[in-house]
Amino acid sequence: METWRLILVAFALAGLIGCESGERADNVAIAIVDVNAVARALGREDVIEQRIVSANQQLTSQLLEVAQSLQQQLEALQQTAGDDDEARQQLAQATVKANQQLKQTQRAAQKQLEQYRAGVVSEFLNEVRPHAAEIARERGARLVLTAAANLLWFDATVDITDEVIAALRARGSD
Repeated sequence: METWRLILVAFALAGLIGCESGERADNVAIAIVDVNAVARALGREDVIEQRIVSANQQLTSQLLEVAQSLQQQLEALQQTAGDDDEARQQLAQATVKANQQLKQTQRAAQKQLEQYRAGVVSEFLNEVRPHAAEIARERGARLVLTAAANLLWFDATVDITDEVIAALRARGSD
C-alpha cells in the first residue's frame, strides 16, 4: 500500500508542477536515479549494510541479556515455590508476565532497528539529494524519482544515475 501512495504522490506532483505555469502535465520532465547503484558504485552499500548488521547484533545482545535476566528471575521464583499452590500460581503468572515483557522488548528492538535502518538510508539520501537535484535542474527536470521495484519502465535518457555518481566522486564521497 505504501508503494502505491508514493506513486500517486509522484503523479500528483508531476501534474501540479506541469500545470503551474500553464503547461500540460505530460510536458513535465522527470529524472530517475538508481540509489542502490549509486551506493554500490561509491562502496557505500557494504558500509550501510555493515552498520545495520552491527546495530542488529547489539540489539540481539541486549535482547539476550533481557531474556537471561527474566529466566534467572523465574528460576529463583521456581526454587522458592515448592509445593505451595499459591506460590505455583504466582510462578505461572510471573512466567506469563516475563514472556509478555520479552515479546514487548523484542518488538521495541525491531522498531528501533527499523528506525536505525531508515536513518542510515536517509543519511545517504541526504548526501545524494543535492547532487541529483542540481543535475536534474540542468536537464530541465522538475521531479526526481528513485528507480525501485515499483517503477515499471522508464526511458534511459532520463536516468541521471551515472552523473550523480560522478558528482559524488568529484566531491570526494567515494
